[in-house]
Amino acid sequence: MIQYPFIIVEDVALQREYLSELLSSRLELSPLGAFDNAEEAYEFLASPEERKPALIFLDIEMPEASGFNLLESLRNLRLQCKVIITTAFAEYAVKGYEYGLSGYLLKPIEPQQLNKAVDRAI
Repeated sequence: MIQYPFIIVEDVALQREYLSELLSSRLELSPLGAFDNAEEAYEFLASPEERKPALIFLDIEMPEASGFNLLESLRNLRLQCKVIITTAFAEYAVKGYEYGLSGYLLKPIEPQQLNKAVDRAI
């Protein structure tokens, strides 16, 4: 079975845990890490020593740098990964898709919607 490593970037601990729990049922997904801010996620993604994810689950509204800041920074890294936005704000969808997103999920995240987004991405 092909493995798809992923990371979660979410500032709310309960949301990170919930998303991790939902994704744990997908045997083809393997977690690389969970980050509570965009800066830590960028450091991980920019590090030449770290294994790179195939999927990023990304919140938009976070303290300091937003998910859009991270998306902009990722352009410079030229990573070959899919991004699924996980946010409570529908108004960011158009801007998000300008970055070539693979999915856009509104919180509270429904397991069925998450599975559909993952299926499309992989």
